[in-house]
Amino acid sequence: MLKRNQKRIPDETINDLSPYDAAGMDYVRNGPRYWSDPTYDSYWIWIGKQFSASMVGHLFGALLKDYDKTDQYSNIITPVFLAHGRYDYAVPCHLWDESKKQFPEVTFYLFEHSGHFPMIEEQELFNSRIIEWLGKL
Repeated sequence: MLKRNQKRIPDETINDLSPYDAAGMDYVRNGPRYWSDPTYDSYWIWIGKQFSASMVGHLFGALLKDYDKTDQYSNIITPVFLAHGRYDYAVPCHLWDESKKQFPEVTFYLFEHSGHFPMIEEQELFNSRIIEWLGKL
């Protein structure tokens, strides 16, 4: 699906768009990396929203490019709820296997029918897990 999307929406098309539209279209094109359903159309997220595409580009392309604070996780003293979707190919869940052990108090929940956004794909279950976790604090 990702290859099909990349062929259907090539870089040249995205490069000809405004920064805002390019960011949204690139995100839609890469949907199979973010959603459990690789055909999911997330364009609704972008319609009518306002943000600074150049700021987001600078945030991820420069400020957070080499950002890695995993060595400081053990200093976090508040309880942490770590939610992850099984089908998140942007940040695969196995990348957290070692890191989550560093938190003094972490609750990890893997959402079996979600990608990068379990709060959207499994809203009811996500909400119930958060409420359950908060009730134990």
